[in-house]
Parts: sequence; structure tokens; C-alpha cells
Amino acid sequence: MGIVRLNALDYLTVDVAVYFWAVVWLWIIHLKKWHWLWVAAPLACLHKEVFLALMIWVALALLIFPPCRAHWMPWREYWGVVLVCVLVLGWVSHQLPATGAPLHSNPVFTLLFYTKKMLLHPTRLWNGLLALATTFGALSWVLVFAKRTTLWQWGLPFWMGWLVIAHWLLALLAGDETTRIYFLSFPFAATWAAVVGKKTPWRLWVAAWLLSLPWLRVLGTIPERAIFWEAAHTWYVEFMPWGTQMGWAAYWLFCGGALWWFFEAKLRKTPL
Repeated sequence: MGIVRLNALDYLTVDVAVYFWAVVWLWIIHLKKWHWLWVAAPLACLHKEVFLALMIWVALALLIFPPCRAHWMPWREYWGVVLVCVLVLGWVSHQLPATGAPLHSNPVFTLLFYTKKMLLHPTRLWNGLLALATTFGALSWVLVFAKRTTLWQWGLPFWMGWLVIAHWLLALLAGDETTRIYFLSFPFAATWAAVVGKKTPWRLWVAAWLLSLPWLRVLGTIPERAIFWEAAHTWYVEFMPWGTQMGWAAYWLFCGGALWWFFEAKLRKTPL
């Protein structure tokens, strides 16, 4: 639905900050300038607590997948960064005056609340999966045609994919605006797609972009969310009526079938 157009009216204090620090993290991971993580990680966590969740998610990968450790900073040093982030967040929270914020503003409570909500209402899982499909449109099918060895190759592809999965889980469990949260993974998702799809024929990329044009809704006007809340929800597939959702789901499957035919029947016979 268009990363720039959909997020043009979102809060600058949240989305722009997340994009900025995601790009900083991407720069650190790609160039392996791990010493900068001592500075970037605490600042990112202060700006948005989601980065602390991402750091814990990275630690989980280091525990489960030993081969990925060779492509990350030393294990003990990384735990030092995590400890610094926790201490900085704790100290700043203690120094700030009490705001009287309600319990539901607590991020841990939010995750637990929406996890329970999804268990009680399984249709939310459908909404989340459909939002994932429509967020990246036909381009998501390009990953399907990428070689599995490239998709999860240890190094940059693995870490980009791992961080994207973290955002996808948060999108399902961190609130109602699933599509918007999916877009916050775009710096990592775009890099992941570029890395794993670098051997994908360029004509397949072009076909995927063309098939994704309907999701851009270039002729539509995004309503002001603060004033026209209901109208703004028409830009989020998770809030659309059931019939409209099925239409987008059918089109996404059509894109997959068309790209599969294009890839199998055309490109493999005349590769470029």
C-alpha cells in the first residue's frame, strides 16, 4: 500500500525514529562496526522500547543457532551491550517524573493483552497474515523463488530475515495497526529481499513491481487519521470488510500464480 504514502500521517516521534535507528543498525551489521552498537543500541532503546525486544530476539538467535555467532559481535560483549541498555532504560525511567500512565500503555502488558486477544479471536491471525501479504504485495513472492541456501545463508541474509521475523511477530501481537507495524521492518526487509534476490532475473522483479501497483492506490487520497478515523481504516486491510479482504487475498494468490508461470515457463527457458 505504499510505504511513504501510508506512513505520511503517522507520528513522527515513533515511525521516523524507528526507521532511523533501523538504518543505523543495518549499517552496523553490514559493515560489522560492532563498537558503534554500544552507542546506537541504548539510544535506540530510549527512543523506542521495541529495540530492546529486538536485542533480546538477537540473543535468542545466538543461543539457538551457533553458526550465526561468527557473523555477530563477540557473545560476552553483546551481553554487555544488552546490560547497558537495560541499565540506561531503568535509570532514565527512575529519573523521569511519574506520568500516571495507565497500565495498558506498558509494552509488556500490551503484548500479553493482544496475545490473549488473538487466542480468543483467531480471525486476528488471518487479518495479520493478510496484512503481511498486502504490505509487501507481489514482491513477497520473489522470496519464494529465491534459493533456500541464499534465503537463510549465515551472515547478512540470516540477520536481516531474523529481524524481519521479529517485526512480523510484533505486528501480530503489539496492537491493532498490523500493517503499519509491518512497514517498520522495511529497512531490514528491503535489504533481505535485495540480498537473497540478487540472482533473481530482473524481469521477475519488474513483473512483481507491476503486479504490486494496485496496492499503491496512487489515485486515492489518504484521510487524516486524527479526524477521519473510520475512513483512514480503509487503507488498512486488517480493518476492511470480509469481502474486500477476500478480494485482496485472491489477488495476492493470483500474483503468486502469475509470477510462478512467468518464472517457470518463461524465464527458466530464456534466462537473463
